[in-house]
Amino acid sequence: MFAIVLYFLEYVFKCFGFIWHKKGLYNYFILKELIYYKFMGGIRMDSLMQKETFLKNWDREVQITLSVLKAYPLERQDFRPHEKSRSAKELAWTFVMEEKAGINGAITGSIDFGNTPSPPESMKEIISTYEKIHKENFSRLKRMPPDDLMQTMKF
Repeated sequence: MFAIVLYFLEYVFKCFGFIWHKKGLYNYFILKELIYYKFMGGIRMDSLMQKETFLKNWDREVQITLSVLKAYPLERQDFRPHEKSRSAKELAWTFVMEEKAGINGAITGSIDFGNTPSPPESMKEIISTYEKIHKENFSRLKRMPPDDLMQTMKF
C-alpha cells in the first residue's frame, strides 16, 4: 500500500512540478528525496542515481574541456591577454590541479592545495596529465559507495 501511495505522490509532484516552476524537474527530485527520506527511515534512496548522474555529467564536461585544450594552438600556450593574467598553459594546469585536489578532498574529506607543482613545459604534457588524473579519479569515485559521496566536506 505504501508503495502505491509513494508512486502516486511521485506522479503528482512530477506533473505539478513542471507547472509551478521553470525548474520543475529539480523541485520534483527534492520532493521525491524528502518523501523517501521521511518514509524509508532516513535512507537516501536516490544516492545511486545522483552518483551516476554526477559521474556521467562530470565525464562529459571533462571531455569537452579536453577537446578545447587539444584544439588550442600549441605555439600560443604562453599567451596572456593581460600582463597580470595567467597564461593559457597556467590556466590549463589549474584545471588539472583543481580536479586533483577537489576529488581527493571529496574522498578524504579535506582539500589540500599545498605542494602544487609548477606546470609542465608543454600543453601536450598538461593534457596527458589531465587525462591520466581524470581517469584515475573517475575510477576511484565509481568504486565509492554512493552514500559516501553525499557527505559534507569542510574546507
